[in-house]
Amino acid sequence: MMNQILLIESKSEITNLFIAFFKGKNFLFRAVTDAVEALRLIDKDKSIELVFINCENAGMDGLEFLRICSVNHPDLLVVLFSDQMDTAKLGFALRYRAFDFLTLPVEHEQIGNVVKRAALTFNRQDRHWRAARFVHDVDFALTSKAADLSIEFIRDAVKKMLFRYTPINSNAVENILLALCEAIQNALDHGSLELDSTLKDQPGENDYESMFDVVKRQRLEQVEYGGRKIAVRMRIETEKLQISVADEGAGFKAEIRDEASGNVYGMGLMLIRNIVDRVYFNEKGNKITFEKNVELPDNFAEPAPL
Repeated sequence: MMNQILLIESKSEITNLFIAFFKGKNFLFRAVTDAVEALRLIDKDKSIELVFINCENAGMDGLEFLRICSVNHPDLLVVLFSDQMDTAKLGFALRYRAFDFLTLPVEHEQIGNVVKRAALTFNRQDRHWRAARFVHDVDFALTSKAADLSIEFIRDAVKKMLFRYTPINSNAVENILLALCEAIQNALDHGSLELDSTLKDQPGENDYESMFDVVKRQRLEQVEYGGRKIAVRMRIETEKLQISVADEGAGFKAEIRDEASGNVYGMGLMLIRNIVDRVYFNEKGNKITFEKNVELPDNFAEPAPL
């Protein structure tokens, strides 16, 4: 069951419609007129899980509210409603993952259907979190030759593991995947292929590539470089995630900058450090390991004893 449902609406007739629906039902329901006030409430009260908001809401409209929530509260279910469901609004709603989009006038049956689907969504999420507590340790590894490497494939595989075995929210998962892809790209370009970033400043064979791209293409075809292996290993514990990326290159002395250099390259390690909690390297310099603390949600309950 959901903890709390919030309505953001300035028109009393619509607010009264929602109040009449929830009266006598086993839901915590509240209504506010201002979206900015609603955001402050959501920041403070993590029990709010479902929000209804009018796209034409005075002050901050529903679309802007949805956009902000998609970044700051990615697990919050937001339902938009409007007098007209035009393609522009619908496209925006889909882009920022609105839970549903209703056309006014809204009927009690429509509200009920949305609430039922939302409850099922949170029940599945709760069962997922409970099941995850029975998994105390996950050790997952992938190895690929540099010439055959698919960063997208590894990214998708890790993403599925994170959603299956951790309660990490979708926004945090995307940040972790960003750090992972940056580490793999470094292992490929600078570890396995031993490419110098300054080659990016030199023109290539045409207007669309640099000398970095030219040399990279050549070395991927050479067994000496393209045959080197890149290994990705992820370990998931109850409250800690650890990921390492290793290559078979000569290694290098890693230096993480404190601020941007102004170049289009050399920012990867700084990006990784800003996303995760800890970063360290092996002595040779051909393996990076980073760790991220896993914060359990407030409503994460311990499973009942067997």
